[in-house]
Amino acid sequence: MFLPTVVIGCTVVAAISAAPLYAPRLHLRRSHGLGTALVLAAVGIVCCCAGAPDRFPLGAELALCAFPLLLAGAVLLLSDEPGGRDWDSGSDGDEPPWWPEFERDFRRYARRPRLPVG
Repeated sequence: MFLPTVVIGCTVVAAISAAPLYAPRLHLRRSHGLGTALVLAAVGIVCCCAGAPDRFPLGAELALCAFPLLLAGAVLLLSDEPGGRDWDSGSDGDEPPWWPEFERDFRRYARRPRLPVG
């Protein structure tokens, strides 16, 4: 049972590592609540199986079920908002809507007189 666990675990870790590249293209609705619940369920399953192996006769098989839950939770947490805009992409050079107000407030802060320290 060790070899399948290692293979599936490494595959899931690689898939989660690459998730920022493919998750926005899956057209899933981002769900922080469901994604967090799936990740916490996976961690809970693994902790229960490792902490009390005598209570779970199929603990190794149950622990293998935690890997798909972990992957699904990570993809839900990393997917894009539908209709949302990625301001980091710089596709058309527009500024985000909050930028002019931030810049105006920052310039006002930078121009205000300050007393030297000490």
